[in-house]
Amino acid sequence: MGIKATATPHGILVSWQYAQGVDTAVSFAVGRALVTGGPYETVNPTPLSVETLSFLDTTVVPGTKYFYVVTALDSNGVSSVNSNEDSETATTAPNAPTNVTAVND
Repeated sequence: MGIKATATPHGILVSWQYAQGVDTAVSFAVGRALVTGGPYETVNPTPLSVETLSFLDTTVVPGTKYFYVVTALDSNGVSSVNSNEDSETATTAPNAPTNVTAVND
């Protein structure tokens, strides 16, 4: 399973590719760690459907580097081995616009 972590102004977008194997996946879990190799904590609050091949982690702290893996879960809740790991540093959200005036028509 290929995985890619990308910083966005709203968090870190974790995306992956998955090809069904002998054990059919019914959902995915995204794991996050502060050091390479884990331990990983699941960051998606509910399992992600097999049609969902990305997850936006909005609980990151700007300037912090995170390490991500994805696991596939079968219908019995048994997880696959972790995907390869990818890392990304959370960026700072863009500043709010200034000198903006609201107009009520």
